[in-house]
Amino acid sequence: MTIGREFGPRGKDHHDGAKSAKHSLNFYSVYPAKESGRSNKRDKQGSFENLVQVIAGGFDPSTTSAKQADKDFREGGIMILSSKDKQKIKECLKDVDSSIKKFHTILAYQFELGYDLAISPDVNVSRNPGYETVIGVFSGSSDE
Repeated sequence: MTIGREFGPRGKDHHDGAKSAKHSLNFYSVYPAKESGRSNKRDKQGSFENLVQVIAGGFDPSTTSAKQADKDFREGGIMILSSKDKQKIKECLKDVDSSIKKFHTILAYQFELGYDLAISPDVNVSRNPGYETVIGVFSGSSDE
């Protein structure tokens, strides 16, 4: 997943991470690069070099549709968002500097979940906190 960056440089970042001596993400553990010392692990799912970067979805944040990401589909938006969902999104992602960018981030996390399931439905290859903060998994909230 990439937000605010081009896909090519992000792919290179992933390849560098897969080559590193110690994995920083579960994805790099599951798909180490062939030149990594981790490439002979028994529990790997494959080699990074055998993966193909596929961009199944992307959006230009300046488009009319992307500017509607903070609205429910019944209001002309592109996601299903209750009032409570909208409020949670606005309150989370403290490092994101604008409300609409928070909704763009949530939309990108939904794309990432689909990618993760396509790569490996049995293993969460990402394990990165994403929209889990919105549903309270990483915020300490226990009301959900």
